[in-house]
Amino acid sequence: MLSPFAAQGQAARPTLNREADGSVSVVTLGGGSGLAYQINGAAWVTVEGPELPYAIPAGEDDLVSVLALGTPVEAPLTPPVFGVRGLIPDGAADFRIVAEWEPAPAGVTWDTEIGAMVASGTQAFSLLNYPLPTPLVAGDPYAAVMEVPVLTAGTTRPRLEGGGSTFSHPTPITYKSTTVRRFVPTVNHTDLVLVVPSDLVGRVGYANIFPLKDRIAAPADIYIFAGQSNMVGGSATADWDPAIDRPVLEALAVAGFGRGADGYTNDGSGASINPAFDSGYGIGHPVPMVHPVTHSSPNLGRVSPAAYIMRHLVDTVPTPGREKVAACMAAADTDLFFHWDPANDGRMYDLMVANVNALLARNPGSQVKGLFWCQGESSDATGYAALFNSVIDGLRASWGPFPLVIMEIGGQPEWGATIAMNAEHAKLATGSGAAEELADCIFLPRPEGATFIPGDDVHYDGATNRLRGQEAAEAFLATFG
Repeated sequence: MLSPFAAQGQAARPTLNREADGSVSVVTLGGGSGLAYQINGAAWVTVEGPELPYAIPAGEDDLVSVLALGTPVEAPLTPPVFGVRGLIPDGAADFRIVAEWEPAPAGVTWDTEIGAMVASGTQAFSLLNYPLPTPLVAGDPYAAVMEVPVLTAGTTRPRLEGGGSTFSHPTPITYKSTTVRRFVPTVNHTDLVLVVPSDLVGRVGYANIFPLKDRIAAPADIYIFAGQSNMVGGSATADWDPAIDRPVLEALAVAGFGRGADGYTNDGSGASINPAFDSGYGIGHPVPMVHPVTHSSPNLGRVSPAAYIMRHLVDTVPTPGREKVAACMAAADTDLFFHWDPANDGRMYDLMVANVNALLARNPGSQVKGLFWCQGESSDATGYAALFNSVIDGLRASWGPFPLVIMEIGGQPEWGATIAMNAEHAKLATGSGAAEELADCIFLPRPEGATFIPGDDVHYDGATNRLRGQEAAEAFLATFG
């Protein structure tokens, strides 16, 4: 078999047919002899060798990647179909659009060892140029969603072009992720571009831009995710897998950050709350939910249970005419008795309330549908249940009797601190009989066989967080409907 980059010649878009059973047949590859192709993530084949038509089972990503001359080209299906879950409003053909390089720009090469583009020289390259179906409306909010599955050096950033001006988002993409950036254009831009600086070593999977105006104005079912790092999702960048941890674009998400002008600039460690976003967002502005999920802690590629909870809710509880919105308020190293207590410092409590109140104020039909809580590794167990009961009573007085799921904290199960905190959380569950018992509250233990980030006895790994999210959503729906 040829090396995928040993071939010479020009790559061409393959021809794909949608079959009656939902599968896809690759009818032709094209491009001449000696080219190497990858079909839907399968093994590399040469144009002379594959058996055509090549079948892609229904439900898989309907995507054929073609690499020739060190040049990545992604060929989407025609007509558009929902090959990638969670696309709004268009299908895979609209979502996965990558500029074809014939040949690649001078100074950009492909490293076969790491599977990434390597830029060199002094100029910046326009890696992706996506002509928008219609020009953007000046003054309306939009969100650009991008997948960067490999980023080992340098950064990239989205840029709007056309309409008489160019606007590059001030916040670069600095780590591998599916990420989102919010724009409010001042002119009617016509193109979305990804800019590749000269020091980039990375790969871009897809990009698209989504209008937000109507979605933000719609009545919202708000689900709050609060607590500390095991709600954020640990800290292992390597755990995030773009093939598994897909964005939940049918839902919106508000990250728990604020501008300095709003008075919310520090998390529990004293660091700036998502400083990369401080200048462009503000309180209560939702964007499509991507994964990794941005909470109040700066996100470095974590697998958050919040995304899996929202994916299950989106898939199983359709709400036509309403938006599901995740208020992602968790932050590492925060303490119930300090950061979440409105009678004490209360900065995380205040930030959560400010974001949720902003969402509720936008449409009178919006409501808080539930709160998922995972916190306690940084708190003393003594008096915990009594204080948390008081905090929830205050929130329910403002937002109504929303149901509550308390998810077990991390740490080894035999540790005294873990046992003591689990006992406090169990007191809060409906039916516990304890004085601290809350109505409409369940305590959810960790999944059986839960595992942790290697070398870390506190933070669950990505595999466990996926299960935690799924189990929490199932428990929520089974108990509260």
